[in-house]
Amino acid sequence: MTAKPQGADGHVYLLHLEPGLPVTGNRVARHYLGFAERDVDARVAQHLRRQGSPLVAAVIAAGGQVTLERVWTGVDRRFERRLKARHETPRLCPRCVADGVTGGRGLLTPPVA
Repeated sequence: MTAKPQGADGHVYLLHLEPGLPVTGNRVARHYLGFAERDVDARVAQHLRRQGSPLVAAVIAAGGQVTLERVWTGVDRRFERRLKARHETPRLCPRCVADGVTGGRGLLTPPVA
């Protein structure tokens, strides 16, 4: 039997923001990666009530939509940091992949589990 790493009982979630929010120059934030220790649905509900990320709150305030697109379970905050450091959220988002919008970088090979 393999043991999970210490603290690897959390969830990393990917929110898709539509439309995206201009952040700097020609860059637009279209995704938010977050971590939830317990209940992902409760954490996403906090975001939708504008009690979470300022980025998500700004999209909602501007009349945009926020959807939960992907969840990784049994992970820790290091996993979240690794995903964020990759700067590849369009390639991790099932909706963007299905729409062919992956930031001009193609699909992930191999895909992230």
